[in-house]
Amino acid sequence: MSATTTGWSPKQMARFAGAAYLLIIVLGVWAEGFVRGSIFVPGEPATTAANLIAQEGLYRMGIVAETVMALADVTVAVLLYLLLRVVSRPLALAAMAFHLIETAMLGSNLLNGYAALLVLTANTGTALSAAPFDAVQAQMLADFFLTLHRNGYSLALIFFGVNCLLLGVLIWRAGFLPKLLGALMAASGVVYLTTSIVRFAAPEHYGTLSPAFVVCLIAELALALWLLVRGVNEEKWG
Repeated sequence: MSATTTGWSPKQMARFAGAAYLLIIVLGVWAEGFVRGSIFVPGEPATTAANLIAQEGLYRMGIVAETVMALADVTVAVLLYLLLRVVSRPLALAAMAFHLIETAMLGSNLLNGYAALLVLTANTGTALSAAPFDAVQAQMLADFFLTLHRNGYSLALIFFGVNCLLLGVLIWRAGFLPKLLGALMAASGVVYLTTSIVRFAAPEHYGTLSPAFVVCLIAELALALWLLVRGVNEEKWG
């Protein structure tokens, strides 16, 4: 079994990366689909505000889940660099850099999600906010911060899209991972870049592209499961 300067074998690093990646996917689907999906109602700030207050505990757990995702994201970025640097150190380093930029942006973007809760609870005594808002102001501000949160995600995914493209090239060239995974990750990068750019350049068309995110889910889930279950071909690594 080949050893690395980390003291871990390539297969151990791959499996740890796969487990962390799978955790990101599970928490991401839960936070986006279950938490925000059950709270946010587009175009209806009052309903969204009522849902958020009624499900405050769930919303806070969603923020915690996204925080854990960011921590796991750093783990995945570093481990994939260690695995793929044997293919091309410059490309692997660039992929890690774009991945870490995306993670930093998503981490800071959590403040927008938390701000939505703060303005809604400012007059209830449950938040450390000295600025009072009337009901309508609080609803509109919360909706504004939630909108910033969604757009912040799209902005961060531009950098992640570049990361996915680079990973696709690295995996395709590696030899110790299936080329199909590389093709899928490259396709995922195209989807992330396209949908994010459309959100800012032509937001009226963003909804029509949403089904394309299935490609991203399939690609990232396939990579996570392969790394976790199969790892890498150590005879071809390095």
